[in-house]
Amino acid sequence: MTDYLDSTNHNTLDKELGIVHTANNKKLDGLEEKSFDLKSDISKLLKEAKEIRELVGISAPKPSPELVKPMTGNWIEKLNDEETWEDSVANSEAFLRSEGICTDNISSIGLLSSKELRELNNYLQRPIYDRIAWDRWDYLFSFGAGIFGGLVDVVAGTPGKFLQAKMVDQNHWLGNMMEQIHKYHHKTQPPAPIDYMGPKFGGGHHRGLSSGHDLLRPLSGIKQIKEGKFRGHYFEYGKRILVEKHVSHRGTTYNPTPWKEAVVLYLIHMFCDFFSQTSLPIPGTSWLRECSNREVRVFTMDMYKQGINLRHLMLQTLSPLTVELLLRVYFAVRYRQTEIPEEDIKLKKSELLLLGHSISTAFNIGKIIIMNNPLLLNVPQVIFTSKQLLGFLILEQNRNSFISKYRRNIFEIEEELDELEIVINTGILKPIELQFFSYK
Repeated sequence: MTDYLDSTNHNTLDKELGIVHTANNKKLDGLEEKSFDLKSDISKLLKEAKEIRELVGISAPKPSPELVKPMTGNWIEKLNDEETWEDSVANSEAFLRSEGICTDNISSIGLLSSKELRELNNYLQRPIYDRIAWDRWDYLFSFGAGIFGGLVDVVAGTPGKFLQAKMVDQNHWLGNMMEQIHKYHHKTQPPAPIDYMGPKFGGGHHRGLSSGHDLLRPLSGIKQIKEGKFRGHYFEYGKRILVEKHVSHRGTTYNPTPWKEAVVLYLIHMFCDFFSQTSLPIPGTSWLRECSNREVRVFTMDMYKQGINLRHLMLQTLSPLTVELLLRVYFAVRYRQTEIPEEDIKLKKSELLLLGHSISTAFNIGKIIIMNNPLLLNVPQVIFTSKQLLGFLILEQNRNSFISKYRRNIFEIEEELDELEIVINTGILKPIELQFFSYK
């Protein structure tokens, strides 16, 4: 049997299985019909005999043991031990043809009803891993974290309002403390070339007019401090003009310093300037400032003057970090001891975080609409939301992946075939052809 399965074409074997099972089903249907007719005839004869006995007044005689002959023969004939699978197929095919059934288009799939086919398809198409149902606690924490994150964005991420207004107010303890930190490098360091504020580079927002304060261009600032020379560019009538100065706008000469000392001075200077009223420009701003397009240069400086600086960007991250912290702590406590599969846990966590970040992002968009200022877009929040959305889509793709389902189904089928092969090799299962019962 096993050798035959190994050497037979799949389509041929499928057809043969269909023929044998169709023949068996047909014989069973005929058997049920004959059994029903036989029972009906017996009931009819017994009823007539009873009526005759009642009519003539004769009681029913007890049957004599000699008249009762046991029924011999089997309802299903035993299969000859020497009968092969080919014999079963041939006998079944001959029976079907005698019944007027064409065997050319018979396959095993035709043995299943439409309901069974739907159930089989649903089973094969089931997801790789399941979703964990949400309950009221999930909704409560997800919506709560999202709303709280949105409120944090309003309070901490709005330039000139609430927390940021206190940070630049010299009369408020918070603003005064930050200004003291900012003045530290002026008290302990000599004048730095990157702080040059002569013509074209002066004003309270001078940090955005050259590359010395750009954290994405640290070598530029360190080199200026080392050489004791300011270097910057400005545009006049579309022409880029380089400016180099060894003397500050106050007439103080910049002193060159060794590389190691220049690096330390640069780091301290950047740290202190972060706490200034205008803070540091967003990293990369100097490249836009040195762009040949005037509209880009003007937009870049307008953004910096409106308070869109590095500190503002850092404060905006509090909103998504709040959502992450609240939901991850809740999830860790809720599922700290569980036997739920890891993939199910990942999907549930992704759903919670995606909803929380989406609600917080919606708050930010509402703030933009109310204040009519697109520069208030919380970029870190959008990044976190996009990250969670991408992760959720990847998990859903893996959960419903055709390739993954195909591999899983093949693995399960191989396991079933291995079990069947053991049964076949032990001789427990043999090809069976159903025969009509007979009486002797």
